[in-house]
Amino acid sequence: MAKLKEPDQLPFEAQRYKDRIEKDSARLPGKQCAKCASRHFHRHQKRRRWFLVVVMRMVCPLCCLLYLWRCVNCGTTFTHLPWLCVPFKRYLRVEIEARARAYVETNP
Repeated sequence: MAKLKEPDQLPFEAQRYKDRIEKDSARLPGKQCAKCASRHFHRHQKRRRWFLVVVMRMVCPLCCLLYLWRCVNCGTTFTHLPWLCVPFKRYLRVEIEARARAYVETNP
């Protein structure tokens, strides 16, 4: 993948997406641990992740901070992805769903 660089001045809508992703990632996850079924977590680390969002027919790269969470009981770590993000995909859920809907509606 080519080196991405976030523009100095993001469009308003792209900045809104970035703020929402970072805010939702910092919120305590509402799920249980996959190993021990506990619901007690604490923030473990932060990491950067690149996302792509289409704003005004332009692709804007966003560099967001996502939190890694650690289970207090068993020590398992995981990244809590906000609802806007799709695992293993760079584009946001809104864009993927819009393209899929357009594809299904146009091709019988």
